[in-house]
Amino acid sequence: MGQAESRQERWEACGFGHVDRVRELLEEGVDVNWVSKTHDSCPIHAASQGKPEIVKMLIEAGCDVNVRDERKSTALHHAAMNGYTDCVKLLIEAGACVDVEDKNSWTPLHNAAYWAHSEVTEILIFHKADCAIKNKDARLPLHEVARSRSTDEKSIERITELLIERGCDIESKAGTDGFSDFTALMFASYHGHVSVVQQLLKANCNVNAQSSNKWTALHWASDRSHADVVDCY
Repeated sequence: MGQAESRQERWEACGFGHVDRVRELLEEGVDVNWVSKTHDSCPIHAASQGKPEIVKMLIEAGCDVNVRDERKSTALHHAAMNGYTDCVKLLIEAGACVDVEDKNSWTPLHNAAYWAHSEVTEILIFHKADCAIKNKDARLPLHEVARSRSTDEKSIERITELLIERGCDIESKAGTDGFSDFTALMFASYHGHVSVVQQLLKANCNVNAQSSNKWTALHWASDRSHADVVDCY
């Protein structure tokens, strides 16, 4: 096996969760920060996607938990996006930056919010994740949960509650590509997230705020035929 193939095997062993093989490779003194040219990422990025035992092994072997892949994402971005709480905890304990931004200025908190992972969101907030950071579309984590495509309304509700309690700006406007000047209430109304709408109304958000086309959140809920959201107003 050539050097390139041998190194590729290391990455795949981490990604597929081959614990015994990873242990052997570490005992051989492999470079734990080697970057796969095939996947444009390091072993820790692969392991962070649901392989906590290997994450722990790589950390103990001295890997850089803040190394970035080709999208400027860290292992914590990957773990947060996929809801792997054990990996998130291990990475943070090892010194992973909770507010690191990828190439689109998404933080792990943006990822956890959009993909509706409430446990991960709670962990990140406990570790002082900044809910005021805006991504390249000027969206806060609160905007992301309000526009989430997830159907897990219980998690969406919990994340919204956590972000409001943390002090996330409920009036901030964001959005591009037809969603200019959208507040979190507008995103939630557009996407039909009743629990988000209810919590924002409870927090006394401005129901009369207008998007770039002069529509309010109620206009968007009506346009999308979300009768249950309309009933909240």
